Amino acid sequence: MKMMTLATFSMALAAAIPAALAQSAWSIDPAHSAAQFQVKHLMISNVRGEFGKISGKVFFDGKNYGTLKAEAVIDVASINTRELKRDKHLRRADFFDAAGYPTITF
Repeated sequence: MKMMTLATFSMALAAAIPAALAQSAWSIDPAHSAAQFQVKHLMISNVRGEFGKISGKVFFDGKNYGTLKAEAVIDVASINTRELKRDKHLRRADFFDAAGYPTITF
């Protein structure tokens, strides 16, 4: 599964935040953010998808990148691979178990 790691996400976000800002916490904007994935299917093609509902916060003191921290929460039931039957199957207990584990937290 190819996915942007939280560390890569954090570094990209940190580069976009001017160090002069004194604010210490920002909310992840779900309208401008995505939790996407890609997996190989039968070694022939790729299946792409995303989780449509994400939230979280990024914490940074504006000076020291060592203080950068991020929290992200993904709603498992919001999975979308553009194939309704597959999405329903992925929500069941033999995969993500969205009923038992409704969120993925980083």
